[in-house]
Amino acid sequence: MTDSLPRVVVVALLLVFAGCGGAPGATETQSEETATPTEAPSTTTETVTATPQWRGGLLIVSPTNETEQPAVEYDPDDFGEVPTLNETVVAAARTNDTVTADLSSEELEAIDAFVDDHSNATGGTFPVRVGNRTVEVSIAREA
Repeated sequence: MTDSLPRVVVVALLLVFAGCGGAPGATETQSEETATPTEAPSTTTETVTATPQWRGGLLIVSPTNETEQPAVEYDPDDFGEVPTLNETVVAAARTNDTVTADLSSEELEAIDAFVDDHSNATGGTFPVRVGNRTVEVSIAREA
């Protein structure tokens, strides 16, 4: 009986393995099915805000009689922080003529910071009152 015990174990193992993978020597054909993954709609949104890198621009200061927005009062101390803006505004008010100045990217950034601090301007245009004259400051940006 001890001789038959290993045979019983071998037969039992063969039956177990036969149930898992088929009988030894038997070939199975497997159909290849490709499952296409389904994508659930995204519930998150990604907001990409790109800040344009301006290479520079053009400052245009022109005399004006009408303004739709409140004018920034000229203060030499405040405007003196941005020399190009200061010189151009003063020249336009003094000559009552349009004055332009080329702007580097650094000057453009300085003017943008000044406008953010001193004006409610939108769109790159804002009026400045210099004494009894009003000039309109416009900024054209070079991308």
